[in-house]
Amino acid sequence: MPMASFLTPRPNFTIRFVISIAIIWIGLFCVAEINAGGDVGEVLEKGGHKQREFDYFKLALQWPGTYCRRTRRCCSSNGCCRGYF
Repeated sequence: MPMASFLTPRPNFTIRFVISIAIIWIGLFCVAEINAGGDVGEVLEKGGHKQREFDYFKLALQWPGTYCRRTRRCCSSNGCCRGYF
């Protein structure tokens, strides 16, 4: 086998490399979009990020289904444990 064949790049390697880099860039853009709260376009246009105003909070609580096995009744301290666990 001639030595020159080891030095020439394989087409599959180049295609895989380009696809890998594209996936990494898409992932980085998605992370930036999530961290900016969906305002990446505004950040890129204005060159900075200002505080957004908001008018409500959203609170979500989650616990495992085994938590509700400890009680048989509902009260103000533990909430109602009902659902399709």
